[in-house]
Amino acid sequence: MDHKAAARSLFACGVAAVQPEHLHYDVEAFRRQEITLLGSGKAVVGMAKALLAQGVRVKESFLVAPGDIMVTPLEQSPKSYANAKFCSAEGSRADVTIMVTPLEQSPKSYANAKFCSAQGSRADEPRLNFLDLMALDVPELNIFASSHPLPSARSVEAAEKLMKMISALNEDEVFIYLLSGGTSALVEKPIPPVRLEDFTAVSEALLQSGASIDEMNIVRKHLSMIKGGRLAALTKAKGKVFVISDVIGDDLEAIGSAPLFCDSSTCADAKRVLVQYGLWDSVNTSVRNLLEECSHETPKVVDPGIVHEVVASNKTALEAIAAEAEKAGYRAKIVTDRLRGDVRDVAKEIARIAQFHEADTPLCLLFGGETTVQVRGSGKGGRNQELALWVLKAMRGEGRFTFLSGGTDGRDGMSDAAGAVVDESDLHEDIDRYLDNNDSYHYHQKYGTLICTGASGTNVMDIMILIKE
Repeated sequence: MDHKAAARSLFACGVAAVQPEHLHYDVEAFRRQEITLLGSGKAVVGMAKALLAQGVRVKESFLVAPGDIMVTPLEQSPKSYANAKFCSAEGSRADVTIMVTPLEQSPKSYANAKFCSAQGSRADEPRLNFLDLMALDVPELNIFASSHPLPSARSVEAAEKLMKMISALNEDEVFIYLLSGGTSALVEKPIPPVRLEDFTAVSEALLQSGASIDEMNIVRKHLSMIKGGRLAALTKAKGKVFVISDVIGDDLEAIGSAPLFCDSSTCADAKRVLVQYGLWDSVNTSVRNLLEECSHETPKVVDPGIVHEVVASNKTALEAIAAEAEKAGYRAKIVTDRLRGDVRDVAKEIARIAQFHEADTPLCLLFGGETTVQVRGSGKGGRNQELALWVLKAMRGEGRFTFLSGGTDGRDGMSDAAGAVVDESDLHEDIDRYLDNNDSYHYHQKYGTLICTGASGTNVMDIMILIKE
């Protein structure tokens, strides 16, 4: 059995299970009147399309999605994304089949998409990523292309438009907000006197430091005019927030930095994070002053008129993979959907767990979560690609195995890869040189172990698959 090909297919099965079009949204209460449809994140277009298919009538809309993030070009017809290509050292391969949501739309439907700025439609705006375009055949939706993984002037423009629209709603109007991963960068407006470049510098430093997504969001919320429940504080209208979770434990305070949910963290907590990672003295004075003065604390009380509902999470994907793995003849076990920590420590833990699981049939251990990497070198890669290398080292001498680690959004770090898939034969003498420089991407590119799927149109953190014979 080709366990690498199986791992790829299982990963793609998990991503397909959390595609927005496949999820259930309780919209019965919203069929009686037209609603304002707002949203942000990597899955926002697919979520919006699903709601329209269920009969939700939209009066006006504003949806913030990633712009031109790095997407693998696909020669295949859009009506079949089943043959997505995986990168190898020689280039992309078209002979690997994965199970990803079939899409019936043809390229001609792209012409109906509206790309808008806060002031109106412009032909020169950044285009949405490939899969968002493929998912869109509904011209009534206003899609705003913003930036990720770091905020930009477009993030501010998006935030201002959302704030204006939601504050204009009166108490007898209703809105739906579609929230998914990526919102923390896609939508942002720093609290003055913090400038956008100061905010972006803090975000980038936290990304490099090895801070968790929860820790990063604590800081972001206390520098933002729209996060940590501040967007909810602007409206008297009632609303429903449908959420695709990209955080461990599906914590509503952390997902997208919680624009519409209250925040229990404080300015002191934000300062503590920056101090912990040695960043306090290096951030701009405006950031330090804002956190120390704390005159703009986040709302601490839940707005009863705004209800949140998580429609998909990492567990959703893992359960789909486990069922598919059993059908394929593996003994599948979900170990955890809360994996976190530095990639070096996580790799050792995965290897330790594998030692205690023996079976007559090949074993498929499943993990979900989000690891961290402390960046010391100048190489290219991401947490999934680097984790795969550390697992290779940790599993040395443990017999035959296959390990895959991939981001469900299709993008790992600042690379065009989703992750990597390796087996015991992929451990080479030069591995430490690549790890020392945080250059996992070029190791996997050299040895043909990259996974490049392009943007998936969803995000429920990362999936790790260990197949042990």
